[in-house]
Amino acid sequence: MAVTKKVGILGATGTVGQRFILLLAEHPVFTIHALGASPRSAGKAYKDAVRWKQSRPIPESVAQLVVTACEADLFKDCDVVFSGLDADIAGDIEMAMLNNDIAVFSNAKNYRRDPTVPLIVPTVNSNHFDLIAHQRTLNKLNKGFLITNANCSTTGLVVPLKALQDAFGPMSHILVNTQQAISGAGYPGVPSLDILDNVVPHIGGEEEKMEWEVAKILGGIAEDKKELHHLQDTVVSATCTRVPVLDGHLETVSVKFANGSPSVEEVYKVLEEYTSDAEKLGCFSAPQKPIVVTYDADRPQPRLDRENLKGQAVTVGRVRKCPVLHIKFVLLVHNTVLGAAGSSVLNAEIATDAAVTIRTRKFLTNRLLQRKQMVVDVIHPGLANVSKDELRSKIGKMYKADKEVVSVFGFKTHFGGGKTTGFALIYDNVEALKKFEPKHRLVRIGLAEAPKGGRKQRKEKKNREKKFFGVRKSKKPKKE
Repeated sequence: MAVTKKVGILGATGTVGQRFILLLAEHPVFTIHALGASPRSAGKAYKDAVRWKQSRPIPESVAQLVVTACEADLFKDCDVVFSGLDADIAGDIEMAMLNNDIAVFSNAKNYRRDPTVPLIVPTVNSNHFDLIAHQRTLNKLNKGFLITNANCSTTGLVVPLKALQDAFGPMSHILVNTQQAISGAGYPGVPSLDILDNVVPHIGGEEEKMEWEVAKILGGIAEDKKELHHLQDTVVSATCTRVPVLDGHLETVSVKFANGSPSVEEVYKVLEEYTSDAEKLGCFSAPQKPIVVTYDADRPQPRLDRENLKGQAVTVGRVRKCPVLHIKFVLLVHNTVLGAAGSSVLNAEIATDAAVTIRTRKFLTNRLLQRKQMVVDVIHPGLANVSKDELRSKIGKMYKADKEVVSVFGFKTHFGGGKTTGFALIYDNVEALKKFEPKHRLVRIGLAEAPKGGRKQRKEKKNREKKFFGVRKSKKPKKE
C-alpha cells in the first residue's frame, strides 16, 4: 500500500485551486490536509468559502475542511504544497513555505526566471528535477524545494516542440499565435462586454513569457547538475489573443529547423510515437501518451478535444508544409489541467517519489515462442510492493501492448525494500500466451481455471490411487 503524503493547496478557492481539488480528492498517494485562501475565507468550511465553478460537485472529502490563511506555520505538517495563488501575492508566501522545508509546486510566474528554480513541463523536461539537490544546498534545506509550472500556453507549445527537437534537431525560428480561453484570466475574468462577439488581441505579459520560457524548458542541464542551459540559437515570436471560449487554448505554430525540413509524414510519425519520462515512470496522473494526433481537417477544436486523456495531453493536427518556414501545425491544450494544476500534480508525483519507475534490460525477441522477454527492475521507494496487475499494465503501456499479452513472474524485493526485480514476457497475441505460458500463470491472470481443491488435497488423492504410499512408485491398479 502506498505511503500517503499530506498536501496543502494555496489559493484553494480560485479557478486553479478548484482544479487542484478535483485532481487530488481521489489521488492514491496525495491526501488533502490543508486549504489556504484569503483572510476573508479563513475559518470557514470550504463549501461556504468557495464560489464553486467546476462542472463536477465539490468532493465530499473536502467540503467540510476549514480554510486557513496562507501562513507557513499552518502548513508545517504538509509534505507538499500546491500553489494556485495570483502572482501579486505568491512570491512571499511561496518562499515562506520553502523556508519551512516544504516542497512547493507553483503556478505563479514569480520564480520562473530564477536560475536555481526548475521550470518544468512534466511530459517534456523532467530531467531538470536534477537541479533540486543544488537548490537545497543553496537554501540549506533538507526536504523542501521549489518547482514552477510554465505559462499555460507555453506548456501546450513545448510538448510537440520537444518531440520535433528530439527527432530533427534544433529549431532556428518558431512563430506561434494563440487563441486563449477566458478561464486563463481567472475568475471573474474578462468582462462580458469585452469578450462577447469579440477577440481581444492582447494579453498583458503573455507574449514575452512564451518567448523566453521556451528557451529555458527546451534547454539542457549542466553535467554537475547546478545550472540550466537555455537555448541560444532559437528565435520565438508569439502573438497572444483572448477568445470567447471557456476552456482550452488553441495555438497555430510554424517552425523552421536548423538542419532542413522534414516531411509532413515524418512529423506525424514523430508526434505519434513521442513518449516522455512521466508515463514511463508509471505516474498516476500521466497521460497514456503526451500527444494525441488528429488527422481530421477541422481538428483540434476546444469543445471537442480539450478533455483528451483527461486534459493531460496536447492534441495536434493540421500538420502541413509552411511556405515561409518549414512546418506548420495546430495544437490544443487544456489550460487549467495540463496548463496549470495538472502539470503541478504530475510534477509532484515525479519529484516526491510517488511514482513507480520501471526499467528493463537484457531485452530479447524470441520468435520461436512468439514473445519479447526481459529482466525488469521496479523502483518503488514510496511503496512496499507493486501488484503484478499494475506491472502488466505499466509494461504494456511502455511497449504499446495490451496488458492481456503481458506475463510477469519471479519478482523478489531487494534487501531494504524500494526495489524489486523479476521477469516479463510480452507475447505477440493472447493465443501465443495461452499456448506457451504454464497453467499456474494463466490461472493468476484469469485465462484458465484453477484446479479444484488445494495442492495438498490433490497430492493425497494421487497417493490414494497408488498401490504403495510414499516415494516408491508402482503401477496403478487396473480398473475392472
